Amino acid sequence: MWEEGFKTIILPTLSTMLVFVLVINFFRRITEETYIHIRDVTQEHNWKPIRKVTKAYYCSICESLLLNINGLLCDSCGVCADLGCIKAANKILRCKAITMDSNEQLLHHWIKGNLPVIAVCAICNEECDTELGLMDWWCCWCQRTVHDSCKLSMSEVCDFGRFRLMIIPPQSLKAISKRRRMRRKLELHSVIKPNWHGWNPLIVVGNRKSGNNDSEEILSLFRGLLNPAQVMDLAEQDPTTVLTWCRLLGDTPCTVLVAGGDGTIAWLLNIIHKLQLNPIPAVAILPLGTGNDLSRVLRWGKEHDSNLDPTEILQKIQLAEKVNFDRWTVKVKPYNGLGSTGSQQNLFMYNYLSIGVDAQVTLDFHRTRQSCFYLFSHRIFNKLLYICFGTQQVMERECKNLDKNLEVYLNGKRVILPSIESIVILNIPSWAAGVDLWNIGLEEGQKEVGAQKIDDQKLEVCALYSSFHMAQLQVGYSQPHRLGQASVIKVKLLKSCAIQIDGEPWYQHPSFKDNGTVFGTQFLLFFKLYYFFIFTDAMIAKTFLIILCVTSFFYIFYVLRKLVYFLSDPNEDQKTLLLSIKDGNLNLSTLWSLLINSCLLSIFILQHSFMANATIYLIIIYYELVGFRQVYYKITARPSPMSKKSKELQRYYAHMRHPSFIGFLIILWVHPFMSLDRFLLASIFTIYMLLRWAIDKEDYQYHAHVLRCKQRECFF
Repeated sequence: MWEEGFKTIILPTLSTMLVFVLVINFFRRITEETYIHIRDVTQEHNWKPIRKVTKAYYCSICESLLLNINGLLCDSCGVCADLGCIKAANKILRCKAITMDSNEQLLHHWIKGNLPVIAVCAICNEECDTELGLMDWWCCWCQRTVHDSCKLSMSEVCDFGRFRLMIIPPQSLKAISKRRRMRRKLELHSVIKPNWHGWNPLIVVGNRKSGNNDSEEILSLFRGLLNPAQVMDLAEQDPTTVLTWCRLLGDTPCTVLVAGGDGTIAWLLNIIHKLQLNPIPAVAILPLGTGNDLSRVLRWGKEHDSNLDPTEILQKIQLAEKVNFDRWTVKVKPYNGLGSTGSQQNLFMYNYLSIGVDAQVTLDFHRTRQSCFYLFSHRIFNKLLYICFGTQQVMERECKNLDKNLEVYLNGKRVILPSIESIVILNIPSWAAGVDLWNIGLEEGQKEVGAQKIDDQKLEVCALYSSFHMAQLQVGYSQPHRLGQASVIKVKLLKSCAIQIDGEPWYQHPSFKDNGTVFGTQFLLFFKLYYFFIFTDAMIAKTFLIILCVTSFFYIFYVLRKLVYFLSDPNEDQKTLLLSIKDGNLNLSTLWSLLINSCLLSIFILQHSFMANATIYLIIIYYELVGFRQVYYKITARPSPMSKKSKELQRYYAHMRHPSFIGFLIILWVHPFMSLDRFLLASIFTIYMLLRWAIDKEDYQYHAHVLRCKQRECFF
């Protein structure tokens, strides 16, 4: 009676409600506007572990000496505390204000002790912090330091110090409180321009999860100098949200400081162009990558100093001049061999584009860096990997006879190619971590080769003979084969080959490539031992791989079905032993159900923990997990559409395709012997998957973009 009513009334009602809630939340997320989240400084400080060993730190509450293992520092205001004093510090010591009433005057925010290494009193010009313990004071806004005895001589109102014109004062920010995911959060609503002549606010952008995590420390340094809201972490906010700053500032010009490599810079510049910002923000660079060719050309250096002083970077930005910079559109048209082309893909190039051995080395390094065996990240180690892959290409020569596999046209005229292994198309005078490829080996005053500029609407095209030739160019012992300069370049690729644009490589199938449209971008110019074990298609015959994948899929599904059917079979003969034993009024059928569900739950947990581990995923069941479509793309070497999705959605789909998950959901829900305990178990599994593999914000934005495109197709 209960089970019949449950199946016919309660179950459909609950399922309908669940679907309704999921659909409403999905459309709410894809239609919501981007916003800048502001930390609520009234709740707690922004604590970070103390990593510096160049000075001693003392707890701002108990004044005890802090060790690196138990000391925490607020990177916004500079308050320090040990683990036992964090709660007291959050209550007693207020953090740096991010927003405040526009009619209020900002007073000095004095922090006692833990002054910079070289601190001079702003009143008497004598050295501060000369004794042990918490001594003297400093303002976390203007960075001025004073003695205890000189503090009363300072004015109460803070003028923000020497970097005033780069700071967004808290009186200019207006925030609103909104409920997001069951909790209220502060969001930036508007920016009021202060009455400061020459105000040019600075927005600092970095990703603390990229590289060897240098960005996290750099972002913390700038939070102490600027308004913390001006420092944006790409690990928490997407670039579109970050650049919302530029729209909120209206017609006020701003500067964006990008802490990252060439790939991060290109990514951000593409978003700037996509949003059509006006005025276009100037871009400054703090190099964190391996090559940093764009940073070298614009004189920001080849890499950042390990003991970075953020005040020096701000001074450089103040003294920098704006320069124009060509931005090229690369149109890729797939070619199917019958004379027709597929859909066109538009990419953008800022530094250079290369085809052949140069791109193949970069592609091998990129694949290694994405491998789960890539455990150690450092610039020196990355350079060593490049050397290893370059040496490998000297021996294997995967890109030999490239001249027979492509055609190059400069301004509509085909160029005759010698025997080469790489083509490099340059927009800047820096390639492969600082090599001036176009001008290397030229004598002064040599006029037959055109001058190279970053804003002349021309590209330079060079050919490289081999990987060994690349090594000679790195040390300046050779010259490239210069093909010429052009404003329109067409490359017809007749055979699959590796390609890279600004350090982002991929494997391209036969296609046409046009370099044409030029857009202006403003920049700030400032005067493996390798062999990890990695699986490749060559290790397993392709035919055997297909058979193994299909067999494995159906065999696992069959075994799971038989298991669940056996455990759910109402035939009492199979359970005589357990059901014949009774203890008083205790019917062991309950224990039998508990045993069944425990076994199923254990198998489910095993699948979605141990088997879903990255190492196991790659080594043991790599081809089983990826699914049929992914096996097809892998074997045919075609680019998978899933590669453009976010990592969260890729993992979600991978588990959705796996036979264990499919078997559990289908068999548990569709099986005719569903009891109440089986319904609860199936519900737990389903809810677990929805919660564990929830689609993230990036996927919602992707679906929103697709939805808008469909709407435009319908109405126009």
